[in-house]
This record gives sequence, C-alpha cells and structure tokens, in this order.
Amino acid sequence: FPAEIQQALRSQAEAYAKYMGGGTENHIGMKRVAAMVFGEAYPEMKTAYGISGSDLAREAIAWMSRYGHAVFASSMAEYLSTIYLGSHSEIWLTAKEHAGTDAARLMSRAMLDWIWSDLAVNAHLGQVLPPLPRDKTMITNGPQMSYPNTHIQWLSWLYWGDERSRPG
Repeated sequence: FPAEIQQALRSQAEAYAKYMGGGTENHIGMKRVAAMVFGEAYPEMKTAYGISGSDLAREAIAWMSRYGHAVFASSMAEYLSTIYLGSHSEIWLTAKEHAGTDAARLMSRAMLDWIWSDLAVNAHLGQVLPPLPRDKTMITNGPQMSYPNTHIQWLSWLYWGDERSRPG
C-alpha cells in the first residue's frame, strides 16, 4: 500500500479497542485474527490496550491455541452451518495466510483440517442433511430442505458427491 494508506491502517489499528472484545464465536475469531495480523504488521504500535502490537499478536495467538484445544476436545457443531462454514473458514484461512510464525500457521491449518473433516464425516451422498446445516430462512427464504440448496451443500457435493451420480 502507499505510505498514506499504511499510516491510515496503522492509526485505525492503534485506536481499535475491540480486538479482545466479546461477541459470538465467529466475531471473536475475526477480532483475534485481526489482532494477530495487525500486531505482527505493526509490532511497535501502541494499541488501545496500552500494549505493543507484538504483545497484542502474542495474546491473539495464545487465544488461538486455547480455542483450538477446546474445539479439538469437544467439537463445534456450527461449522456445519450454512451460515458459519464460510465465516469460520475465512477466519482460519486468513490466519494461515498471514500469520508470522510457523506455530500460528500450523494452528490455523489444524482448525481448517478440523472444520473440513467435520463436514466430510457429516456429509452423506454429497449432502449435509438438516438439522445439521442450520439452514435458516435468511439464507434460503424457505424452510430447511433435504437437497443441496445452499453453499455448504454444493461444496459438500463437489468434494464428496453422490458416488451414484458420477460417470463410470
């Protein structure tokens, strides 16, 4: 980015006081990964928390580890949701692509492996059947369906489609 955009990003990153805030699980993940990305990009910045960017990144990576351990210990059913598959995948893809340490990249890859493995074992003949996908009216404007009518269904079919429909 040009210098003026970099400075604007840094100013916004320094002033943002919600990196370690609450919210739903996907919002917390997005905030923590943003904390890691900006903290590593601007390690000397003084954050709204009164700590450096590098300290903020360390806090975020520590959260990633705790969260990963919790998911691996007890799962997280919302990964099968038509709504949350994309947001959680994006969180961990962003972390994997932009983390500055091998440890953070490996944690991110482990989360992606978990999300997509969970989807794989819950897909049957290329579909994830209700109620697992939490297919809500805000996505389809209709009731839960048992056929591929949402992104998660089409992704499942592309990866693990119905063997009976493949050419011989």
